[in-house]
Amino acid sequence: WAWRLAQEFMRLQSALAEGGLRLADVPARAGDNFAEAERWHQIAGLERLHAAQLAAHDLRDAPAVEIARARAPVLPAGVARIVVLAAPDPRSLAWQALEAQARAVPVEIVVFAPETASAAFDAWGRPLADVWTQRELALAGFEQRVALCANPAAQAERVIAIARGYDRPEGVMAVGIADADVRPLLETGLRQAGLASFNPEGRPRRGDALYQLLAALAALARDDSFATVAALARCPDFLEFLRQRNDGAVSAAGFLADLDRLHAAHLPADLAAARRHARGDAGLAAVAELRAMLRTGVFPENAATALGAIFAGRQFDLTRPADALAAEAAERWSEVMREVRLAAAKFGGVTDAEWWEVALRLYGESVRTDEKPAGAVELQGWLELLWEDAPHLAIAGLNDGAVPEAVVGDPFLPESLRERLGLKTNAARFARDAYLLQALAACRAQGGRLDLLLGKTSVAGDPLRPSRLLLRCADAELPRRIEFLFGAVEAGRAAPAWRRAWQLQPP
Repeated sequence: WAWRLAQEFMRLQSALAEGGLRLADVPARAGDNFAEAERWHQIAGLERLHAAQLAAHDLRDAPAVEIARARAPVLPAGVARIVVLAAPDPRSLAWQALEAQARAVPVEIVVFAPETASAAFDAWGRPLADVWTQRELALAGFEQRVALCANPAAQAERVIAIARGYDRPEGVMAVGIADADVRPLLETGLRQAGLASFNPEGRPRRGDALYQLLAALAALARDDSFATVAALARCPDFLEFLRQRNDGAVSAAGFLADLDRLHAAHLPADLAAARRHARGDAGLAAVAELRAMLRTGVFPENAATALGAIFAGRQFDLTRPADALAAEAAERWSEVMREVRLAAAKFGGVTDAEWWEVALRLYGESVRTDEKPAGAVELQGWLELLWEDAPHLAIAGLNDGAVPEAVVGDPFLPESLRERLGLKTNAARFARDAYLLQALAACRAQGGRLDLLLGKTSVAGDPLRPSRLLLRCADAELPRRIEFLFGAVEAGRAAPAWRRAWQLQPP
């Protein structure tokens, strides 16, 4: 609970820092008749306590440093002019820094739009909400370029079919993903179709084999229940450790089969009970030794000892992609342990189990970026598409909530307070996304192609609405678009009929 609450306050600090604000600035900036002023005074008190704790160790939190740097930016030597290209969605803090720089050197803002549309942007090139929320979007050949699909899987299949139409899609076709549910389905489908893909955003490390091993070791350090033992036993790195430890005399398949039979016959509650029923089992003996290492000393030294034992006999060939990824993961985990070791020296009152959890979260939330395969199709996010120059662009997930993006139900920063504080609002996001869609269509109006895909339902089967941007048209055309966007679609793959897996046969 403490971790979740801390993350919530850090998110709040970051959201306010985008506008150059600290928590203590909110009551005054919100103006008179602010009903929640007392609540924010108390929250600001927490921020002061936090800052004092950090200052006692010669530290400052990142948002405070960001704000200070933006208010007094240092221009690199030799810079005579600043040019900002195609940045319709900047952080307010960035523009505060540019305003400060503009007192020393000229600042030029370049916007992709015709001269006649200059009144639709502010002085910093940001789309004006009052204009873009009322503006019609020109999308030629609407029904030929917009596809209503049953669900994310159907959208992925449609994109794959388009990509297959090219011998080499790289550089000719690009893919944008507005709905994150489409991405894993599309990656899997492209791979099965023999087409390489690349995710420039990277992947969280919680999907790595090392993370699974670390999570199993952390659980084993806490308790030695049989479920914990079984989870560790199924980690490939542990099985390789077991094989090398016994000179190949113990096979992974044999050990796991014995473990399953042990569970079926005796239902052991913990490691000790399992060892009593399987005397001399080499795998369980190895688990017991690792647990003893994890329970000796303090974290992260005890974790390093256990991992050293597991990987002591392994050799890695960095020319092999799998081994290179494993080495990179190990290096990242070493960095996390160094960070935890420094933090543990400064801040007391945290148990080993809690440090394990902190380290696992830090490692699991870090991002792994793979090398881009030759000829791969990049799967880009919505906000990156303005810089994509491929003549054919297919965008999946164009549903309301994703495009235009909307923040709803924020417990600290509702829309009305965002407006008072000068932070980015849903109206500003609508204007940004309307401009982006218009720009993407205009780029490909001559000699290009734009395909827009949206889903009827989510992965869970919940109904989805089409993007409101697709309804920004002339009044005479609106009924036809509504009929098209809310029409029936063919169901994707038919779901198998439900049936009982087995039937209870009482004696």
